[in-house]
Amino acid sequence: MRKLFTSLFLFVVLFDLSATPQSTVERVSRYVSSSQMYLEKANFKASEEMAREAVRLSELSKDKRLMAKSYSTLGIALFKAEKIIGADKYLNRSLELYRALRETSPEAIAALSTLRKLYKIANNDEAGSGKSVNPKNAEDWISRSQFYRNSPVRAQNATLSAKGALLWATYTKNSKVIARAEANLGLFQAQSTKEADIREAATHLTNARDLFYAGGIKSPEVAPVEQALDELYAKHSFLGVGPGDKYAGIEIGSKGVKMSIIRLRSDVKGEYAYSVLADTAINTEVILFTGQAINESVRAVKTLHDIALAKHGIPTRRVFTAISSGVQSQARKKNKLPLLIDIQEGVRNELSQAERSVEVITPEEEPRLTHLGVVHPEGRYDALIIDIGSGNTKGGYFADGTLNFISFWVDWGTKSLTNELEKTDFTTINDYAKAVSDKVQTIKVEEIRPAISAKSGLRNKPRVIMSGGICWAVATIMHPESMNSAYVEVTNEDVKKFREMAVKEYAQLTNRDSQLYKVQAKEDREKAKKEIGRVLDVFDQKAMIAGSDLLETVMKEFNATSVPKSYYLARYGYIGWVTGYIIRSLAGDE
Repeated sequence: MRKLFTSLFLFVVLFDLSATPQSTVERVSRYVSSSQMYLEKANFKASEEMAREAVRLSELSKDKRLMAKSYSTLGIALFKAEKIIGADKYLNRSLELYRALRETSPEAIAALSTLRKLYKIANNDEAGSGKSVNPKNAEDWISRSQFYRNSPVRAQNATLSAKGALLWATYTKNSKVIARAEANLGLFQAQSTKEADIREAATHLTNARDLFYAGGIKSPEVAPVEQALDELYAKHSFLGVGPGDKYAGIEIGSKGVKMSIIRLRSDVKGEYAYSVLADTAINTEVILFTGQAINESVRAVKTLHDIALAKHGIPTRRVFTAISSGVQSQARKKNKLPLLIDIQEGVRNELSQAERSVEVITPEEEPRLTHLGVVHPEGRYDALIIDIGSGNTKGGYFADGTLNFISFWVDWGTKSLTNELEKTDFTTINDYAKAVSDKVQTIKVEEIRPAISAKSGLRNKPRVIMSGGICWAVATIMHPESMNSAYVEVTNEDVKKFREMAVKEYAQLTNRDSQLYKVQAKEDREKAKKEIGRVLDVFDQKAMIAGSDLLETVMKEFNATSVPKSYYLARYGYIGWVTGYIIRSLAGDE
């Protein structure tokens, strides 16, 4: 009789909720409340049915917040009913949506709390000790999942423990622990025959591999991850063309020698995508064109080349070397072009590679390469690239539907402008800033404006991607909250404020904590603080003033049109042309 009464009551409730004209939000809320009421009464079956109806309605509505709430409710109901696999599935779905919504509602907290309990139960020592593993100790969770993996009857516990390890590893904020947890879960899922598991395995293994390399962790930890990835992509065509190879690009630039480590892969359309694994630089001043400056730059190339081989495991054939257009521009201005051959030969001799290509990139070609390396193929024809480099400023765009690149350039950049002004002694920083503005205005009238006006289409692109070291500096210091974004939208006011603070409030501008109030997560604050430190290692006060004045002037010049503009600073734009150079070399597009 009790079961009959419950069934009839459920039918009445479901009929009432579906028949009454209500908004979807109200109906879902009522089902959730009913599920929670039955849960308090330990009627798990009724609670589950109410929660499933809430899920059904929320999925029909496609409202992510309703879906997250419904998934959380169903996950908790299933957990109470000891349906562990289902509970794991819906609680994780709920938390994924709450993370995407950046929401910490009571429902989100309840879902996370329940998931912690679930993983803790799954990780109980069933071998007989009766001791529960500390859920905060991700390494123990990894070990426990590996222990369960060897026992077929505990496969469910192995899956949950591996997921739990990754969940808790993220709380440690330790990239090495996270990498090991990603690898552990990926290696386990790679054994599955289900497509969804295999896709997840590829994602986790790729994350692990990139974290291992970014942290400088060598094999044997990396080796099984790379082997598993190779086997997955070879066996399962639905994963695509492969996880990609690592490449190094070494640039001899005006401010120093820089190396970028990237992972590059082509998609089914033949387009290249890349992820930045690491980048480093050695400060030299090759544009002095003295014997000492050239030798220091050549030795820096050798040092970085050896790091690419020894630390990152990149074969020398995948290490590319080139001389930036900024160096060529300064060599031309100073009548030192023959010395570029000395640099090329010096690199070949230092590396003992007589056939090594050390190409000198022209000002026409470099913005094209930057465009290839920075702008996604889907936005190729509506974006203009502008690169404020150390030795010059250049930019351009691809003509609609073609690979014909329309470019411009002037032989002034952050470093060459700073070097020019260092020929004069200034009593105060205000005097220096005034001299910078006067010089930049002269450059604008005599060089920037004529170069832009000669190519009318340059001013007609609505989206402008700004690249170069000073753009990286402005994006990092003014918008640390966007540390994880590849592009940071800025206005003229942002750049103007940066320039004014560089002159009048330099101590506050360079105080690593002054802008960090904008950053919420502790991990992101540490990351932003470290990146600001890198900016300060590269740019002193005078370089910031000179670079931002030039940047602001160029932006204003491009605004002199009826076409409204949106400006984006490419966070990794300073290595964009090197990436484009690698892509061009691999594609055979010479």
